[in-house]
Amino acid sequence: MNFTATAEALQSQELCGNEVPNVPALGQKDTVVKPLLVEPEGIEKEETFNTLLCASETGVPEKLSLKVPSNVVEGSSRATYSVLGDILGSAMQNLQNLLQMPFGCGEQNMVLFVPNIYVLNYLNETRQLTEKIKSKAINHLISGYQRQLNYKHNDGSYSTFGDHDGRTQGNTCLQGGVDDEVTLSAYITIALLEMPLPVTHPVVRSALFCLESAWESTSEAQGSLVYTKALLAYAFALAGNQAKRRQLLESLDKEAVKEQDSIHWERPGKLQEAKAFYYQPRAPSAEVEMTSYLLLAYLTAQPAPSPEDLSVASRIVKWITKQQNPNGGFSSTQVCGETLGSNISILTHT
Repeated sequence: MNFTATAEALQSQELCGNEVPNVPALGQKDTVVKPLLVEPEGIEKEETFNTLLCASETGVPEKLSLKVPSNVVEGSSRATYSVLGDILGSAMQNLQNLLQMPFGCGEQNMVLFVPNIYVLNYLNETRQLTEKIKSKAINHLISGYQRQLNYKHNDGSYSTFGDHDGRTQGNTCLQGGVDDEVTLSAYITIALLEMPLPVTHPVVRSALFCLESAWESTSEAQGSLVYTKALLAYAFALAGNQAKRRQLLESLDKEAVKEQDSIHWERPGKLQEAKAFYYQPRAPSAEVEMTSYLLLAYLTAQPAPSPEDLSVASRIVKWITKQQNPNGGFSSTQVCGETLGSNISILTHT
């Protein structure tokens, strides 16, 4: 709202003190207009709709319904939209939210630590990395690494508060809710292969042998552990074991949730996370994570992904895209803390 204040000099016969008022010929009146931001009542809520579009000569057949809650404060709703030619466009436009100084507990520290690495790698590979961004990210990494050491246990593992949280070992609930040696070994094997260490390295070779042996002996009992199979599929894909990769992907395809043009995976028997959004509830974080691992497994084929692999990968990307928040990130971590927080956005007050 604009507030206007006006001052005007008027002709008068009354004395101003002991002097006769003198009205100037010019500048008799002055006006100042100041805008004042007026916020609506209620609590601000924002919802984002994301979709991956493939333009064609016949147009883009995508319709979204922009409905607002019944208890919305009148006049408070507004909507914006953006169309980007880069699937990572939303995140790249919000680098200030990705490049952050790590802080908080062991998990929160890592949540803010890791994006600095991926931003550096992405910008470097795409030749967009500037010295200013590089210096900022590296300083964050140094600080975050030093802070993470505060949460280290004597056995080399980490937990939310280190020795202060009463645990003698690391916080295994970060493993997507799966607490077993096969899953943890898969995590570590993936990390070693991504370094990258060759499959001929003694540690990697032993790890892959253990994973294959463990899975062969327990695959029937663990048939419902989609999360574990997703990790294994990506681990064997990185190792170049195409037979085992294909076996796991075929098994997981039977457990996939296929909706129209998208594919994703859910954890059977697991309680769903609280639905924090009025319009389009986003998937639990662990499901976003394991679906992303499967996307990597489909794309990590040697010598190259097949047309069938790429077709499935495209449908997975469409689902993952819909889970993004306004900044191109995702809703939360698996246990505690928030991450980043493309699209059509509706902002309302209720």
